[in-house]
Amino acid sequence: MTATIVFDSSTLISFSESCLVGSLPFLKEKTGARFLITPEVRNEIVSRPLHVSQHAFSALRLRKLLDDGVLEVAEPPEGLARELLSIANSLFIIRGGPVEILQAGEAECVALLAAKGAGAIAVDEKTTRLLLEDPNLMLDKIRMEFRSKVEINGERLREWRKTAGAATVLRSSELLAIAAEKGYFKDFGKSEGEVLHAALFSLRSAGCSLTGRELGEYSQVRI
Repeated sequence: MTATIVFDSSTLISFSESCLVGSLPFLKEKTGARFLITPEVRNEIVSRPLHVSQHAFSALRLRKLLDDGVLEVAEPPEGLARELLSIANSLFIIRGGPVEILQAGEAECVALLAAKGAGAIAVDEKTTRLLLEDPNLMLDKIRMEFRSKVEINGERLREWRKTAGAATVLRSSELLAIAAEKGYFKDFGKSEGEVLHAALFSLRSAGCSLTGRELGEYSQVRI
């Protein structure tokens, strides 16, 4: 596993909402990796949802990870985050205008990833994953969603790839599988494989399956 992982809100919400948040300190201990989040991600997973009853317990679980030093808050270069946000939101053109696809929190994560030279970013949210893994596939999905002609700005795409850099993208399910390989479920004995299967289903049924709109509702709550 890479020495440093930048976490987006979506992955942490997936773990917390599925009651699998304990796998993160286990994974950190077993690998020695640093788990970094940005100030905006902290706001999205703790500060804002903490004041909403339906999300408060999840927020408290994630706050404990911060209190225990499992998650570290690191400030991304502000200028770089703004630049990435601007590039991403001018990549795709529909009906003569740009399509806004990235939000400030995600741009901060990618900026921190690039600035720290981190080898991986943990993100379940589909848009950010596709931007980093395969922008052309994202173009196809936008065309299907809008059922309209969508163009990609080739110059901005080159700028995105150069500025964002290359990184491994990890999903919550992949991180849980790594934890399982290292013995996270060993106490279940012969049921270990069955428990992992059930836990992966739980991830997909919780934050891992949240739509972009639902994730936005979770993280955009104002105090």
